[in-house]
Amino acid sequence: MYQHPEPDYVPPRFLRPAFVQTVLAGLPLRKRGTSAMEEVAQPLVLDCGDGIRTTAMLSENPQGRGTVLVVHGWLGHVDSTYVVSSSRFLFEQGFSVMRINLLDHGDTLHLNESFFHAAHFIEVFNAIAHAARLAPHGPVSLMGFSLGGNFALRVARHLKDHPISELSRIFAISPVINPGVVGKKIDADPLIRRYFRRKLHRTFRTKEAAFPDLYDVAPMVAQPTITGATEVFMQRYSKYPDAATYFADYAVGLGDLVGCPVPVTAIGSVDDPIVPGEELGTLVKDQNLEIIMTNHGGHNGFFQTLMGPTYYDDLVLRRLTV
Repeated sequence: MYQHPEPDYVPPRFLRPAFVQTVLAGLPLRKRGTSAMEEVAQPLVLDCGDGIRTTAMLSENPQGRGTVLVVHGWLGHVDSTYVVSSSRFLFEQGFSVMRINLLDHGDTLHLNESFFHAAHFIEVFNAIAHAARLAPHGPVSLMGFSLGGNFALRVARHLKDHPISELSRIFAISPVINPGVVGKKIDADPLIRRYFRRKLHRTFRTKEAAFPDLYDVAPMVAQPTITGATEVFMQRYSKYPDAATYFADYAVGLGDLVGCPVPVTAIGSVDDPIVPGEELGTLVKDQNLEIIMTNHGGHNGFFQTLMGPTYYDDLVLRRLTV
């Protein structure tokens, strides 16, 4: 493992506050207008196994330098600002980009009767494997943000016994390591809790509207916290007895990435207000695991300027072109 606790990333003083970095990551201003990446984007349906489906947007680049599969965070989607911004940047550098919706995110809530959550790993793994096979150019890389970063690390863990031949590199930006801690941090901040509750309620109601005979989301919506809503959801619509058991099931832990057959780069920030950056350091050292910690960057932020490429954009490009 290569661990660089203080890389050469020092944002301007006005961009250093963690809240500023985190808010900017989702600010619609950053994806204003259209781009060549979006103009050529084509919708796809990905096979998750057992008749389960999700969607993606593929932007094929004639330069053919490779393909990057991009996975958003919790309650995000293929058009989330940070996804679009990074995808535009990579496309401008000659890479094809496939933006993938996690199950029950974006426009997928009506596709499958089942109510999905973050512990549904095999379905997402199958979708990523399908996406890698559809990639117009190799080499193929996977890049995940936050919960998408958690899935990316779990894909890396799973590759040891279930390789995806097309996949050559994995990136995890602000990845969730211990979901139970993340839930508590979200609930502890009124602004962050309000932001996620609003999006979560929209998801619940959209799923209920698509399958009104199967779901009643009122008990979840009535909960004042994310953890409380998760607790009720688990008891009503999952195999888990409680939220703690559910959170533990998709945590990434000690030794999980040892022996991963492809290089993995995980990027975290000490000042992340949602995912404790220091938790990346709990992963076991391994030659194929690169952990980069910064002092600033917030959650999915890492801005160097207001509108230019982020620190992780430049870092990913360097790793893809060595």
